[in-house]
Amino acid sequence: MSKKVVVVIVFLAICLGCFIFLQAKETSVAIVNGEAILTSDYDNNVDNILNIYRQQNPQVLEQPYAKDYVGKKVLNDMIVKEVLVQEAKKANLTATKEEVDNYIAKVKENLKDSKTNQIITDKQEQDKVFNKVLKERNLSFDKYKQKVEEDIVVEKYKRAVISQNLRPVNEDELKLFYNNISVIYNNDKKGIEQLRKNPGQFEEANILAERLKVNLAPKAQIDVILVYANKNMDKNLYAERKNIAKQIKKEIDGGQAFEVVAKKYSSIKDSNIYASKMNLIKGVGPEQLVSKAFSLEVGKVSDIIEIVSDNPKQNAAEGFFIIKVQEKVAGGSFTYQEYAKELEKYVNNKRAENLFNQVALKAIKNSQIKIIKTYDVDKSSTTKNNQQEIVVSSDIVK
Repeated sequence: MSKKVVVVIVFLAICLGCFIFLQAKETSVAIVNGEAILTSDYDNNVDNILNIYRQQNPQVLEQPYAKDYVGKKVLNDMIVKEVLVQEAKKANLTATKEEVDNYIAKVKENLKDSKTNQIITDKQEQDKVFNKVLKERNLSFDKYKQKVEEDIVVEKYKRAVISQNLRPVNEDELKLFYNNISVIYNNDKKGIEQLRKNPGQFEEANILAERLKVNLAPKAQIDVILVYANKNMDKNLYAERKNIAKQIKKEIDGGQAFEVVAKKYSSIKDSNIYASKMNLIKGVGPEQLVSKAFSLEVGKVSDIIEIVSDNPKQNAAEGFFIIKVQEKVAGGSFTYQEYAKELEKYVNNKRAENLFNQVALKAIKNSQIKIIKTYDVDKSSTTKNNQQEIVVSSDIVK
C-alpha cells in the first residue's frame, strides 16, 4: 500500500471521527462530565410537560417565553439527574432486575381507568393501559426501564448519604421548635416580637402555625343550593333570581327533601342553579356562609343567604345560597404530647432534604457541565453569559 493511500485513509478516519463528534454534539442539549444529554430525550420530556399544561392549564403557555421556561426547568432537572446517577455509580450502586420489575409492577398496579377513575385490577388491562401510556409519552419500554433504573440508584444514593450523615433532632431542639410554632399559633405578641429577630425560624414557624390553625379548626360539611346572581344584572332579572331561591326554600320548608329539590332545580338546562357539597373551615371562606353553617344544628336548613360583590368575578360563587348542615367536627388543640412525633418527623425530613441538597449541589459544582441548548429568553435578559444556573429541584431528590 502506498504512503499516499495510507495518508488518505488516516485523513478519512480523522474526518469521520470529527463528524461523529460533531454529530453527537449537535444532537445533545448538554454534556455532563463527558456524558451527553440527548436532544431526543430532552424534546420528549419537554413535549410531555407541555401536553400536561395544554390539558390542565393552557393559559400558562400564553405567557411570554413560557415554553423556554418549561425547557430550562426540564434541562435543569435532567442535568441534576445525570449528576446524581453518576455519583451513584461512583458509589457502586446499581438496580437489580428484581427491583426494576417490582417498581414497574407497582406502577401498573396503581394505574386507573380514565373513565371510572378506579384502580385497574385485571393484569391484561394493566399491561394494555401501561403500554398505551408509554406510547403517549413517546417512550420505548427499554428507555422507560433505563429511567426506572436511574430512579432506583438515585434513591439508593440519597438513602446512603442521609444514613451516613444525618444528625437527628434532639429533645431540646424539638421543644424549641414546638415553642416557636406555639407562640404564633396562640398569638403570643411578645413571643412573636422576640421570634422575629430570627427571620428563618419565624418564617418556618409561621407557615406551620397557619397550617395548624386550618387543620385544627372546627369543620362542617354542608349541602349547597346556589341560585347564581350578581349586582351587574338587570334589576328585574336579579329580583327574578331571588324569587327562584324563595320558591326553592318554600318547597324544602313544605316537606320536600333538600337533596330532591337540589337535583330538580340544578338539572334545569341553562338555569345557573347549582347543587354541590362543601367542606367548610371555621374562619376560612365567605364569612356569611361559614358563620351560618356553624350556627345551624346538624340536619337543619338555612334561610336564603345573599352573597354578592360590588366587583363580581366571572364564575365566582355569588348569588342566593341555601345550605343544609350534614356534619360538624369540633376543633383540636396543639399540644407537645400530641404533636411531638409529627414534629420530630417533619424536622428530620427537612434536615435530610437540606443535607442531600447540599451534597447534590457540591456534586454539581464539581462537575464539568456544558450547556449547548440556547433559549430566546436568555437573549432578551441580562443573564450573565446566558449561562443557566443549575439548581436542585425537590422533585428530583425526593
